[in-house]
Amino acid sequence: MSRSHAKLKYVAGRGEYGLNFPASEYVANGVRLIRTTDLADGYLSSADSGIYVPQDAVSAQDKLAYGDLLLSRSGTIGRAFFVPEEASGMAWAGFLVRYVPAPDTDGRFLYYCTQSADFQNDVHADAVTSTIQNFNADRYDNLVVPRPPVDEQRLIADYLDQETAQIDALVAKQQELVGLLRERRVAEVSSATTRGLRLNSKNFPSGWREGTDARDYNSNWYQDLPSGWVRGRVKSISRRVTDGAHISPETEDGRFDFVSTRDLKHGKIDFTGALKTSPETYSYMVRTGCQPRRGDVLFSKDGTVGTTAVVETDHKFVVASSLIIISPIQSVMSSSFLNYTLASRPVTEQTRMFTRGAGLPRISIANLASIEISIPPIGEQVQIVRHLDEQTSRIDALIAKAEEHIALARERRAALITAAVTGQIDVRTATQKVS
Repeated sequence: MSRSHAKLKYVAGRGEYGLNFPASEYVANGVRLIRTTDLADGYLSSADSGIYVPQDAVSAQDKLAYGDLLLSRSGTIGRAFFVPEEASGMAWAGFLVRYVPAPDTDGRFLYYCTQSADFQNDVHADAVTSTIQNFNADRYDNLVVPRPPVDEQRLIADYLDQETAQIDALVAKQQELVGLLRERRVAEVSSATTRGLRLNSKNFPSGWREGTDARDYNSNWYQDLPSGWVRGRVKSISRRVTDGAHISPETEDGRFDFVSTRDLKHGKIDFTGALKTSPETYSYMVRTGCQPRRGDVLFSKDGTVGTTAVVETDHKFVVASSLIIISPIQSVMSSSFLNYTLASRPVTEQTRMFTRGAGLPRISIANLASIEISIPPIGEQVQIVRHLDEQTSRIDALIAKAEEHIALARERRAALITAAVTGQIDVRTATQKVS
């Protein structure tokens, strides 16, 4: 079935940028300011996680109305949101672009057009990429979307509302399962790294406690530690705690991997997508201490705070300033035990307390270094790590399976949307989902 087409600006006007407010102007009650991070899979996050700005700081034209369309212009570009009745009256932040569909354009249909493979491919093909992807309103304005008669648009939107709701329900169940599995993983890790495995404790290395600030002090985070364990801080068990380079890497003649937070996946470093930096930049970063060594633990301090990975290679690479390098004293704490400790509930709660920034959450090196941890004797750590490797591998396998189901469901959803808005499905006669 053929379709007429038009540029987005001819069916929804030119895109309008949202408002920018510093965190100092946020209030407890006011107008909710929708951010890109509040949107996922076409849904708005709960009000509890939202931010609010003063009522008198938002004019009528800066408030959303039912049927408006929001598109993300930075970060996760192409993310879209159809404004429902309950979001009417809210404002939108500067990294989002608003479109107001014309009277002969159904807003729901337009939302589905933006989720089609054709539209998403056009967005990513034309994206301006540096350290963060950007796609401004002018670029969105000139993207082409299908434009069937408005009655047909409504039929397609009704069909997709029903079909995608069923897929979304299946995805939600799998996401709930993933959440429960992740909670179980945290519970396993937290229990083992704070209570042990009921093992017989062995002595610490001779003279170590006199040479650090580790001590058996009272702590709100660790009560009733097993016999032989002590409480300390990240800096207590480390030779160094430092971050990566505070410069932009030279990529011309790039030969050496420049690793950032995005390259940490499932507790390991994935070098396949890492930026490459020049020998000159690499040499400078090595001289300034930005080169991790085997046995170091990397900790993300910007954006996705708390992502970690153990360096298990002698491969030569340097890291960005978004990563903190922790070099544990191996006779006091093994790299693997430290990696598990950083994922435990006491540490993640302390990390959350120290994290600052709404737009870009971050934790300082000094605050990470001061986080309290439990320190078992090294022999006990080895047995705990062996136990956790076994337990978490089982849980991770279940998480991976659930995430595979989610990915397949999303692929099916995207294919269905693309087929419907491009006329490959006659929604008048369609009675079942496209497989």
